[in-house]
Amino acid sequence: MFVLAVVCRIVSILQAGGFFAALNPDEGAYYGASMALAEGVLPYRDFLLLHPPGIAVLLAPFAALASVVGDADSMAAMRLGVVVLGGLNTVLVYRVALRIGVPAAVCASLFYAVWFPVVRVERTALLEPFVITAILVALLATTAPRVTSRGLIIGGLIAGVLATTKLYSIVPLAIITAALLITNGWRKAATFTAALAAGFVAVCLPFFVLAPTEMFRMVVLDQLGRGGSIDHVARLRDIFALTELDPAASLFTVCVCLIVAFMAVIAVVRIPASRLWVVLLVVQIGVLLAGPNLFVNYTAYPAAALALTVGAFAQAACGGVGARFKTIQCTVIIAAIVLTSGAIHLSKDSSGKPFPVRPVAATVAGATCVTADSATALILTNTFSRNIANGCPVVVDFTGLVYSTRDLPLNRVNNPEYQRMALAYLNQGDAIIIMRERQDGFTAESLADIQRRPVLYTNQQVTVYGALP
Repeated sequence: MFVLAVVCRIVSILQAGGFFAALNPDEGAYYGASMALAEGVLPYRDFLLLHPPGIAVLLAPFAALASVVGDADSMAAMRLGVVVLGGLNTVLVYRVALRIGVPAAVCASLFYAVWFPVVRVERTALLEPFVITAILVALLATTAPRVTSRGLIIGGLIAGVLATTKLYSIVPLAIITAALLITNGWRKAATFTAALAAGFVAVCLPFFVLAPTEMFRMVVLDQLGRGGSIDHVARLRDIFALTELDPAASLFTVCVCLIVAFMAVIAVVRIPASRLWVVLLVVQIGVLLAGPNLFVNYTAYPAAALALTVGAFAQAACGGVGARFKTIQCTVIIAAIVLTSGAIHLSKDSSGKPFPVRPVAATVAGATCVTADSATALILTNTFSRNIANGCPVVVDFTGLVYSTRDLPLNRVNNPEYQRMALAYLNQGDAIIIMRERQDGFTAESLADIQRRPVLYTNQQVTVYGALP
């Protein structure tokens, strides 16, 4: 299953344009934060980062390669590393599910390996792959046939470090800890909690000490300040990757939800060990339904719990805990997984777009400072590290600048302070790369200000502006 998972994620990258494509709007912010950290430029103190520092720390080994192989090649290496992490997560799903039987392990890991929402995120610098690893490591440590203090400490430390990528990892880890308390008593639960806390604090505390006010504002207050419309059926449609198959979020989405609910009920009744997995699934979906918004990356959040629930259903269909692989039942379930996944994959686009690396890099090669509306553009053109060396401004999350404006609308078009900050940053560049004009939220006046500059290069994806005469 490891090989299958890796192949699925590499194919997804190649379909989007390869290892030097622009795969996701957020990847530049997170990998840019890691590259800046590797150069001694710190999140919160020196630039905006709207999440805990874990992603910057965890990707730092790849970021450090930039000084040897260049920014773009280090990003390609990072993407391959995340692909391998996706394969590892698939193996972890197999190991967790194996505790109730081989059918569960095979079906759960197969589902995880090919499930589109998780394939889409486990190929570049995003937060969800590390959150999923934290959940699976915690499950391995706390639900082992023999729960040991050593296992809890190691597992807790690893999960705690990984949890520093995103705050909503705390919710499933808290549930897993509560289950450990119920099944193994307060001493084991306290040991695991202490290890979790130690891992979390070890990563976050240095950054908090250096910029306590800024870190609390960006990581906590700015997240709480996010807003958006909530359509629960539409969110369920997106969580189950049905967006293109059911654009209207109609009865089809409801039927899929009922099927998942049926599988969960069968798992809970027939496989007692799966009850924790089902609780995680319900709560994680609840978190996504209750949140202020649902970005596409978030839909991978419950993927591990969903895969384990599918595996538990398969185990129940084969006769219960410990039952052997039954050809007919498992063949039907595996066929359903493959057909469902295939239909979803065929309905989706490549989730990324090619980036004209060579012409854009050649265009900006002589610029001292290059600014962009996406750090991905700077990294792929090998200008990110050069910018830092030249003392240029560091902005890794361009559209996130709107959260630096206090008591003003988060709608960027209606936020004059965001317009001012965006232009102030961009106009510090000898060259400007614009690749997300529609998403940037520029007013007509702001866009006209940028377009005063001469166009040095343009295609359907990217426009490069030069210095004013």
